[in-house]
Amino acid sequence: MINKLDQIKQILDSPTPILVTASNGFSIGEGINIFQNNDDFQKILGDLIPKYHFNSILSAISYPYDNLLDAWQVWARLINYFVGSYHISSQMESLKQLLKNKDYLIATSNGEYHFNLAGFNDDSVLATEGDWGTLQCFDEHDDRQLVSSLPIAQKIVDAENKNQLTLDLLPKCEICGNVLLPHLPFNENYLKPVLSQNKFSTFFNSATSKHQALTILELGVGQNHPNLRKPIFDMLSLAPQVNYIIINRDHIVVPSSIKKKTIEFSENVEDVLQEITK
Repeated sequence: MINKLDQIKQILDSPTPILVTASNGFSIGEGINIFQNNDDFQKILGDLIPKYHFNSILSAISYPYDNLLDAWQVWARLINYFVGSYHISSQMESLKQLLKNKDYLIATSNGEYHFNLAGFNDDSVLATEGDWGTLQCFDEHDDRQLVSSLPIAQKIVDAENKNQLTLDLLPKCEICGNVLLPHLPFNENYLKPVLSQNKFSTFFNSATSKHQALTILELGVGQNHPNLRKPIFDMLSLAPQVNYIIINRDHIVVPSSIKKKTIEFSENVEDVLQEITK
C-alpha cells in the first residue's frame, strides 16, 4: 500500500497548480518566533524593554507608542534585522525546489517578507496581513505607492547608533508629506495586494466553478487562523478535485466534510519538505 509520503509526492509531481498557505509554524522553522522572549528579541530590542516592558517581538509590534519617532526606532531595528539580514533557510530552499516550474501562489500571514527575499515572484506571494518589506502612506489619496523599507530602516538604525535619530529622517509620502509606515493593515487605508489577490481568486474560481484540479499545501498554519483557513475550507467544500495537504507539528482538526480530501503530517515543516524533495 502506498504510504502518505509517496502519495503526496505523486500529487505534488503532477502539473496541477499549487496553493501554498504558510503561517507562524513556517517562520518558526526558519528560526523566527515573534511570540517568545528569545535571543532575537533580546538582541534587537533588549535595551528598550525597561522603557516599554514588552516581552516579545509581537508585543513590540503592537505597542501603542507615544509618537512616530519611538515607533520607527523599533520598526527600523526589526526591518534591518529580519529583512536586511535574511539568509535563505534549508526549509525555504526545499519549498523553492518543490515549486520550481509550477503554477503557484503563496498566501501567508507572515510579515517578514522572506518569500519575496527568497526569490519567489512578488505577484505570486499574497501577504494576507501585510509585510515589513514595504512601506505605505496611510492618508487617503490617489497614487499611493509601496516603497522599499530596507534602505530607510538602515539609515534610521545607523542614525540611532550615532545618537543622531531625528524626525527629519523618517520616511515621508511624496504626495502629502505624511510619515510612511510598514505595509500592515493598521486601518482601512491599507493598500491591498491586488495582483496576488486576483491570482487567489483565479485559483479559487477555477477550482470551484470549472472543477479543475488544485493542490493546497498548508505549512505551519494554526488551528484558529480564519484569514488563511476559512477560504480554504470554502474551496474544499465546493471543489471536487482539490487535494489538501497539511504539514504541522501540531495536530489540526478539519471538518468531517473535507476529511477525505486531506492528508496530514503532524511533523516539522522542514523535515517533511526535505523528504518530499529528496
